[in-house]
Amino acid sequence: MKKTMVIRHAEKPVKGLAMGVDERGVGDNGHLTVRGWQRAGALARFFSPVTGNFAEPP
Repeated sequence: MKKTMVIRHAEKPVKGLAMGVDERGVGDNGHLTVRGWQRAGALARFFSPVTGNFAEPP
């Protein structure tokens, strides 16, 4: 059985709603929002768990 997943990995800034920040936390609308950085980091850990075992392998 194969699984296909569609993932929205991060959030870019939207003019007037959210400001982007670079990897050091400096404001820069060419980078992700804070929430975008958090999501990207969480997904990296999700797809590469520290233990090497997925919570629900299928």
